[in-house]
Amino acid sequence: MAAVPRKWIVAPCVAFLLSLFVGNGQGIVHELNKDNFAKFIQGKFFTLTFVGSTSCEKCAIAFPFFVATSRAFPHDPEIFFTRTNDQALVKEWGITDLPALIYHRAGKKNYELFPVDIKVDDIIGEISHITRGNFDGLTRIYTVEVNDNNYDELVVTPRQSVMMLVHDKGNARERQMIEKAAYTFRRDDAVIFATLDVVKHKKLRDNIMKTRDVPAVMWFPPDEKTSPKRFGGMLTYHLMIDFVNDRTELNRDDDSNLKPE
Repeated sequence: MAAVPRKWIVAPCVAFLLSLFVGNGQGIVHELNKDNFAKFIQGKFFTLTFVGSTSCEKCAIAFPFFVATSRAFPHDPEIFFTRTNDQALVKEWGITDLPALIYHRAGKKNYELFPVDIKVDDIIGEISHITRGNFDGLTRIYTVEVNDNNYDELVVTPRQSVMMLVHDKGNARERQMIEKAAYTFRRDDAVIFATLDVVKHKKLRDNIMKTRDVPAVMWFPPDEKTSPKRFGGMLTYHLMIDFVNDRTELNRDDDSNLKPE
């Protein structure tokens, strides 16, 4: 939550609003449409919206990074993350280039464009600039946490590779490791980093991952999402980075810089 106090008192969330929950209470992306839009933004200090389309491939690639960004604001009473695929609403706004980010302030219906790349650091930096909030102590998360509701959208549909850690509550070291790997590739669209809590989502583990061993790292190539491959060898940060570099040809070093050719 931003440390700078603000003058607005935020109204409670609309009870009927359908929401996409990401993680164990860490981050919510609310679904907007033409019917609930006006009521949702009413009384809210800052509403950031991912504008997309179900047929837009670039939208599918970018949306997981928007979801990851929302995890930095799990209970912020002033900053809300939303998404719309409602083309009637998109047409009303006059937006033709998708995906797009827009924001509404103080519940006003007029929006402003949010002119940054859809990446965690860029989005948080721009929110800080617009709201004049101090986010220095904000914990940034670069992974998405998948569940039964968002698995297809965050893992299967996007046309990029996915590295997923299958874990339980006891695998803190491995969770930190994949978060560090996600940070290393935070500027790249070619790979998504995800986590799956098998304690909460046993069905996904049994039907898709088909492994009862935890921790385990699964790799989903962009053209083969139905049969993930298990990452072999020791689970170390450097081996994971080398593996991703080899599969994606990104060639990042430990400091997130591109290595010389």
